[in-house]
Amino acid sequence: SRAPTPARRTSHQALRLAMGAPSSTIPGRRVLLLCIDGCRSDAMALSGQALCKKFMAENGVFSFSCDAAPCLGSRSVSGPSWASILTGRGPAEHRVVSNEPKDDMDHVSAPSLCKLLAPSRSALVLSTSWAGFEQIMQPSEAQDAVHRFPLDGKDVSKWKASTQEATEALKRNLGGGAEAPSEADRAHGVEEPPATLVIAYYDIVDEVGHNYGFGPHIDAYADAVAFAAGECAQVLAAVEARVSSSGEEWLVGVLSDHGGSITAGVKCLCPKLFASFSTDRLTGEQVKYQGCHGIELLPSHRYVFGGFLHLGGTGRKRTREGLIAAAQCKKAVDYEGMTSLDVVPTILDFLGVERPS
Repeated sequence: SRAPTPARRTSHQALRLAMGAPSSTIPGRRVLLLCIDGCRSDAMALSGQALCKKFMAENGVFSFSCDAAPCLGSRSVSGPSWASILTGRGPAEHRVVSNEPKDDMDHVSAPSLCKLLAPSRSALVLSTSWAGFEQIMQPSEAQDAVHRFPLDGKDVSKWKASTQEATEALKRNLGGGAEAPSEADRAHGVEEPPATLVIAYYDIVDEVGHNYGFGPHIDAYADAVAFAAGECAQVLAAVEARVSSSGEEWLVGVLSDHGGSITAGVKCLCPKLFASFSTDRLTGEQVKYQGCHGIELLPSHRYVFGGFLHLGGTGRKRTREGLIAAAQCKKAVDYEGMTSLDVVPTILDFLGVERPS
């Protein structure tokens, strides 16, 4: 449902001119953001239990009802939703209203995390054939690293293989030392230290959802969720190993942009909603797929699993309350008020970067 297109680039120099003074992050702190496209919260609860439990620890905060469409104009569709997640702004400010880069992603009007953290390095590992995520982030060619692992064709086994390659690339990067390696070290395969912000984007769940239907009762979808959660768990384990040996402090986040359902089910059970959905410019093309999303009145489309986990650090208490304060949460453990707009301020607070007005 989303056409791959060449990614737009913004020069680092132009980026800094647009942003003004560069940010300065707290030394020794890094962030990993795990992005799973199209993952329903009930499917994650059933098929991704091991990953979910990591965020239910005493140093984590989580929600099975994170609102992916929290403000006026929000849509539970990838382009607008990821733009809100990655900029911390609603559609009125970021102005992304579709999945098609040719329409509006060349004109994202709110700074993404890459821009907000410049000149600190960001690294994107993208397991997808959709260019929209990268275009929303607008990484700098001079400063940031982008690793692409496309999901070509319709063979799920090949999608899994490409996703596994992305995970291995992430694990290699997270195994790098705390300091930049010498030339001799590089010759022996020693990796660069991880970027301040590391983002993993997994698109396999959404691809399977459109081809087979979104729902925990659909075997192919449940398997894709379990697979993606397992890949995320491997990356998280690499961070945990790094923290234990390096003394670094990490914030790990996990989130999806929307859920979904079976297209025929919506047509049968909600005919009025389906009539509006099928003629909508943003969602109408989905009627040709087994699975669809983008109906904000349906909880299975709008609410997703999200969470943050704080690892390492001795300068402050590793408590759930500390994360809740950073995320502006009001409730411990299961934060029912979490939305897609909480991601950016939580990350900026953790890194000690002032939030833009």
